[in-house]
Amino acid sequence: VGSEMCIRDRMHSHTKDGYELHLIDDGKGILDTENGRYDLSKNILYITGPNVLHKQTPDFADPMHELCIYLEIPKSKKSDRAFELFTSRPFWIGKSNAAIRHIFKIMLEENNSDEFLKESILSSLTIRLIVEITRLYYPTETSPVDLLTSSDLNESRSWILDQLLLEDCSNVTLEDF
Repeated sequence: VGSEMCIRDRMHSHTKDGYELHLIDDGKGILDTENGRYDLSKNILYITGPNVLHKQTPDFADPMHELCIYLEIPKSKKSDRAFELFTSRPFWIGKSNAAIRHIFKIMLEENNSDEFLKESILSSLTIRLIVEITRLYYPTETSPVDLLTSSDLNESRSWILDQLLLEDCSNVTLEDF
């Protein structure tokens, strides 16, 4: 987790498990990738994953300030559905939302502190951030049932029953089930 003024003059990329999350907090600039050029301004979020060559060039009249998080996603996490969806896009750029900006700022504060359980808090916030970013990637996903495509039929049935049992079931009959 970091906060920096952006002045990069060469394209760079990350390892096979590396992802960099860039949130432009202020200022303007240009993002160059192998496949295009993008304007950067306040509240733009972009993700660069493995082998995505990229560089930033600030607007010297209004230089960028970014909040940046570097993640290494281990193979064990890639089987988690949220991480699977997150890693399905090695490059993404778009507008951030209030939830993501808030999580970035809390992570930055937490990273700069020496508070008790810092690592646990950062880990939890990272998972929440991955979920929020994945929701930006797939804005039309509305039903959690759709996310069960990799599950077997019995697991899907169990999930549906669990969801039903979370609600008030005092009037539910065996026939209803």
